[in-house]
Amino acid sequence: MAMWHARTGCLLGLIQGGSCEATATDLTVQQAHLRALDRIDRLCTSHEAQALGFLLKYEAQTDMDVFCHAVEDALVSAVYGPAMKSGAIVDETTARCITATAQATSALLRIAYRTERRALDRIALRKESPSDKQVLLDHAANRITAVRTVLAERIASTCSSVEFNCVYHRDAAALLATIAGRADCLVGATYVQNALVCPVPECGNGMKETGEQCDDGNRSNGDGCSSRCTIETPPSP
Repeated sequence: MAMWHARTGCLLGLIQGGSCEATATDLTVQQAHLRALDRIDRLCTSHEAQALGFLLKYEAQTDMDVFCHAVEDALVSAVYGPAMKSGAIVDETTARCITATAQATSALLRIAYRTERRALDRIALRKESPSDKQVLLDHAANRITAVRTVLAERIASTCSSVEFNCVYHRDAAALLATIAGRADCLVGATYVQNALVCPVPECGNGMKETGEQCDDGNRSNGDGCSSRCTIETPPSP
């Protein structure tokens, strides 16, 4: 979350006509990565790392570092993709819609991750039956769905459905559902369980995911990002 807040603060500054200290932001993101890796080193022994399926504690740190970069790429591309195509110089409508979406994304990630963590913490600390565990997970999923609905309405209060579709080429509910999947990724990377995992990468959903070089929200060729989500080389003059 610290990385997302740093990156989104910088990008919003550009979109809203201000400035962004890219070097300072990169440093903040790097420091957040290092703090996370240091926390693993301090609080997790090699024996505990092996119990989680890692041969060495270093592997846990490496996986977390790779994972954090992947989540950052996914969120930034999904929310700020429309601005990236124009170098962050956007019209008033696009800036307004991106700002509303970024704010909704921050709230959604915070609430979804916290909700899923509480459910899994309870499952880990108590002897729950499989059916009781599923009830807890279903309750968490329902709460997150309700939050997504509220946030979609909040976006619509400043960016109409027509405007949103023009900017993101989908409705707000669909984009927020895709973003909510990143909370599953966060939980899946920090808990030993198989109930919540990263969604399978989907080329054309506007989110740069693992294995993709780009994702511009469509499956068309000739626009810089191919139908297979690989970067297209411009033809020679």
